[in-house]
Amino acid sequence: MELRALTESEAALEAGVISETDDGLSFAEMARLLRTAVMSAGAIERDALLGRAEADAVFLGFPASAARARASATLAVLEAAGDLATIATNDGDIALTCPEQCVQIGGNSAVLLGGSESAVDTPSASAPSSIVRPAADLSSARPLEEFLGPPRWRSALSALGLPTQTDLSQATQLLLDAARVKGEPANIPPDGIWGRLDDAGGAFGLLEDGREAIFVLHPEEVARAISAPEIARWIALDLWGLELVADWSLPRPLPPQLLRALALVGAPEDDSLLRWQLPSDAASAIAAWAGLAGSSEGSSVRDADQDAVIHAAAPARLLVEAPPGCGKTWTACRRVSALVDGGTPPSRIWMISFTRVAVAEIRSRIAGLLREPADARDIRIITIDSLAWRLRQGFADPDMPTPAGYDGGIAETLNLLEAGDVQLIDFVAGIQHLVVDEAQDLSGDRNRLVAALIFRLSAECGVTVFYDPAQAIYGFSSADPGQPLSDRLAAAAPSFRRVALRSDHRTRSADLADLFRSMRLAITDNAPSPTDRYDAVRSAIELAAGATPAISVGKTTPPSSSALVLFRSRSAMLAASASHWAEGRSFRIRLTGRAEIVEPWIGALLVSCRGDRLDRTEFETLWRQLAPAPLLSRDTAWAVLRRIAPAGTGAVDLRRLADRLAASPPPLEVQQTDLGARSGPLLTTIHGAKGREAEEVHLMLPRRPEEASRTDWDEEARILFVGATRARTRLVIGSSHGYLHSLPGSKRLWQPWTRGGRTDVRVEVGLDEDVDQAPPELADDGTHGTQNLLWKHSWRPVPLRAEREHREWILHFDGGPDDGFRVGSLTATFGKSLREIAAAAAGPGAWPGGRIKGIYMVAARTAALPVGDGGPRFWLEPVIAGLPIVWLNPAR
Repeated sequence: MELRALTESEAALEAGVISETDDGLSFAEMARLLRTAVMSAGAIERDALLGRAEADAVFLGFPASAARARASATLAVLEAAGDLATIATNDGDIALTCPEQCVQIGGNSAVLLGGSESAVDTPSASAPSSIVRPAADLSSARPLEEFLGPPRWRSALSALGLPTQTDLSQATQLLLDAARVKGEPANIPPDGIWGRLDDAGGAFGLLEDGREAIFVLHPEEVARAISAPEIARWIALDLWGLELVADWSLPRPLPPQLLRALALVGAPEDDSLLRWQLPSDAASAIAAWAGLAGSSEGSSVRDADQDAVIHAAAPARLLVEAPPGCGKTWTACRRVSALVDGGTPPSRIWMISFTRVAVAEIRSRIAGLLREPADARDIRIITIDSLAWRLRQGFADPDMPTPAGYDGGIAETLNLLEAGDVQLIDFVAGIQHLVVDEAQDLSGDRNRLVAALIFRLSAECGVTVFYDPAQAIYGFSSADPGQPLSDRLAAAAPSFRRVALRSDHRTRSADLADLFRSMRLAITDNAPSPTDRYDAVRSAIELAAGATPAISVGKTTPPSSSALVLFRSRSAMLAASASHWAEGRSFRIRLTGRAEIVEPWIGALLVSCRGDRLDRTEFETLWRQLAPAPLLSRDTAWAVLRRIAPAGTGAVDLRRLADRLAASPPPLEVQQTDLGARSGPLLTTIHGAKGREAEEVHLMLPRRPEEASRTDWDEEARILFVGATRARTRLVIGSSHGYLHSLPGSKRLWQPWTRGGRTDVRVEVGLDEDVDQAPPELADDGTHGTQNLLWKHSWRPVPLRAEREHREWILHFDGGPDDGFRVGSLTATFGKSLREIAAAAAGPGAWPGGRIKGIYMVAARTAALPVGDGGPRFWLEPVIAGLPIVWLNPAR
């Protein structure tokens, strides 16, 4: 065997410091060199670090200039990724390592950042030139989108009051519409236009002062623009896709968030960091996070079906079949804006939506489309329950007793319409166009009420009804669902014309699109039996979607932070949530069937206020005292209070504010729907997710119903269809088990808990009537310790325990630095329910023990009392939830 010494170049190649393919220094090995130097020193001056890398490269026989450039570029990538950090000191910039964290990139791949040098330090096989280290253990990995945070283009939408739950294509269209109707005059330099968006003057690029903007060019007028940081670069990505990062050619550098994403999953091609290679799975992950993949609802590419609805004559009467992802909401908003632009008075347009959340989103979207955004306030956009209340308040006999509940109000309003009340009919005749959304979910008296309203409209009044028979999932809410509204109208009013939106603008996966089409065909197929239709839908989901273990027992693969986790029932969602809270998982939850929750910053801000007015100076003083500071800005908070309860010029009417907040429902803009942690997937029921969508959906399939059960098989099939079609890119299935009893006469859920020969119970805690509502007694300085703690812990779930004291259940923090502090108390109603459940589970005479653990405060809510001691009162109350085990003492 011949022995010989390696040359310096051969030694460098052998060590991996250079690559055989690029005739330069390897990014991956340069990263290892830099990382090792920082970790061995603990902290090192940045210039010294680069000098050390340069010296090592020169020792291996490479020019110092090339080594320096590669070291600088590599360090920039490590800093962008969050692997190393540089801090500025009086003695210069210091490089040091970041805390260790693991980031999940795709299904089974993750990268390791910070901490000590990993034993797994070879480049990933899918990204051979990757700078960061692959991770072997995914158990503590954070999803990529959670690590990166929302893409910054969403802040531009938020600042304009536009919907943010959208993708980049729709955001581009919304911003372009906003520029047309409320953009500011703008000067554009000759080289300021980066690209065109449509044939109507839409473009994007730089304004004369260097700001990035989206603008509309008028041949005979000054250009109008909407500006926002980085917006032109994001729009360029929307227009040209991720192919743009293969050779970035824009006059501004990559957006910092995008550079961070590329640093995690990609490989730079040269030291300019303007050309990157991306494996296909990494490209999909970045596209999903940034909202780039595929067109979506409301994208700049419309279809003829949408245009036929949008531009139909104002008196036209249309029954519009609208499958999931067809752009229904976008088309409805465009229809309304086209009516206003065509001369229909905004106050004469009524729109009935199914949920209060949808009302807020629709009004915001329409405002962004109108030439005069303020006109959106005059359009009557309401839920069917609000419509019934308004008509009843205006035209019912004031001496008649107030009807009990929403259903009673609906029935009374229906009677008024059917009886032909003259004043009411005259009022209804003033409507010039009525839009009805989600008509398939109107059943029983709600169905008949809307039909009666339509039949009382003038002959010249136009009507646009959106419906989808495959998404009718609220039949359970009425013992008499009746004929679907679309069929009722088509049979009784031949003036209605059926049209359909046929293109899917949401689904970004061809496999999912095929799945949804096959499910829809199975649901609408009248040949097989209902059980056959249900089985066909369920089998299609099980065959097409990736499976995961049951989430209810805490064994699921962690979904991404923006994912929806959907359950068939509230009991299954509650059981899963209780397991997640006990394990300390980060997730959000939407508690269905609860009263609306007013955001806590109002109660925290105004708890010490007395009197009837709040001026700006006093507001500023109170705002500065809030610790921690609220998430919204000071100016936004003041604007919200002024919109809800203005008092003359420049003040807030506190008495009116308390009235509005104590009403049911309170104003939409201060309602909080998603509770718990600020990040993590959203757990809710399929019914609670109606109208929502996400890149990734985990659908927790219930056990198949028994053949002999009184199951509405068609409705169960439609529920699965609605749940599955919330997914844009990825659908994962799992199983859920939450077989809980319902306490007679109450919504409270419970189940026996048998272990070791004894019977105890698990009991739902957190119904609307569970927490005592009473204003706190403040100290002389206007403070209250419990109120401060409620505000402090309103950001994330906190464990509580309930202890019985003199027949009253007192809530305390359970663990942590505030352990034992009182939070509030449970009501006598809860105590009574608990005793009834104990007797049902363990026999008469059984009673609960004196302590209950496993309750969680998932938020704090603002409570309001319009008339209080010295003026209106505002305070915070805990929002609690849980399914704790209650230990029972046997009957004596």
